Amino acid sequence: MAAEQPKELSGWKAIASHLGVSVRTAQDYERILGLPVHRQPGEKGRVFADPDELDGWRKQTGGNGVSALNEDAAAGVAQRPVPVRKIWRRAFILAVVAAAPLLALGAYLLVIPHGPPSDFRVEGKNLIVVNDRGKELWRHTFEVALREDQYLPANKVRLSWFGPLDGDGQPDLLFATKPVNEDGMGGRLICLAADGKIQWQFTPGRPVTDAGGERMVPPYMMAALQVIVGKTPADTRIVVSSIHYRDQPDQVAFLNVHGRVIGEYWHPGHLTCLGAADLDNDGQMDMLLAGVNNGNHQATLVVLDPLKVVGALTPKEMKDHRFELLGMPSAREKAVVFFPRSSFSAGQPYTRTRRLSVTKERVIVLVAEGVRFEDPTLIYELDYRLNVINVTPAGAEVNYAYRALEARGAVDHSFSEECARLKAGVIVRRER
Repeated sequence: MAAEQPKELSGWKAIASHLGVSVRTAQDYERILGLPVHRQPGEKGRVFADPDELDGWRKQTGGNGVSALNEDAAAGVAQRPVPVRKIWRRAFILAVVAAAPLLALGAYLLVIPHGPPSDFRVEGKNLIVVNDRGKELWRHTFEVALREDQYLPANKVRLSWFGPLDGDGQPDLLFATKPVNEDGMGGRLICLAADGKIQWQFTPGRPVTDAGGERMVPPYMMAALQVIVGKTPADTRIVVSSIHYRDQPDQVAFLNVHGRVIGEYWHPGHLTCLGAADLDNDGQMDMLLAGVNNGNHQATLVVLDPLKVVGALTPKEMKDHRFELLGMPSAREKAVVFFPRSSFSAGQPYTRTRRLSVTKERVIVLVAEGVRFEDPTLIYELDYRLNVINVTPAGAEVNYAYRALEARGAVDHSFSEECARLKAGVIVRRER
């Protein structure tokens, strides 16, 4: 005869035993599926259940909810209902956590200046480097103030350069200093990394003596800068032209990417205009330097192979040998161009190159016919073989100046004939 079923199951253990589940599962049945369980009044009232009510509840659920809950229980998953308030709180926390990196990035982009250096400005003693949005990245303070007028947009290209030098992909800044007392202390070339750290410095010049017996000692002033980027950093050359603070010598220094001097071209006259072009289409950029040759008292253009300038070299061929620089072997220039003096330059000590520009097919040289700023300027247009294509006036004022010469009887031919004479008078001496 079967044992009589108790009329009351007291405690969770008895209730769970009746259902054939664990105590934890029985408690989940109550919370989730409404298992009929009763409690005695009181804070910690006794739990009890009627076996018949439990059996009826089991029939009403049809076993579906119980089975699903048992499967989760068997997998060790405790199923508890989560209040709506907690759900929203958790969702909010997760959203904040997920958005935190984006918020931090946004703050970084909006508030903290970043990005590679792309430009600079000079204010007193300060070199201030900015990104492409004009936001300051860092600044370097010099011991003396700089000549702010020398760093206006038109001059920046000849006194600075941005780009990766040593192959690390990070832009370096080459910066030529022009202090307010430049004729007393000279200038320097400084290489600064993308973070503003000084990589190296170069101070130009050294004592030289000319054939006239004059000894010229530093300081030297930075005149122009050109970077010829090679196929590898080892083939890259930094070319710096620096002029003596008082006299005629010009040191054109060829540096490697670490600031070490590879070679020097010492010129008897200032070379203040620099450029680069592959004139002979051999895949190697040629160095172009334009200015004045004191030995010939006229404007000149010098073409050098930047990889072949080693040691201290100087040109020797000139009409006035007093300006020859002593103690240096003769350079082997790829070409030297002398621009003839015009009727405008009569009585002037020399003519000079005012500007040099290079296009894909042309070399354009602007020659000032005298030492004064207002002296007429002529434009010489040459092809890459250094053949003169055209000679034209740089503005209508040149035509007016020539008419004034005609009116005084200083010339006896037309201005077009003058230009034709100048075109034919250009002298090109090539490497022998």
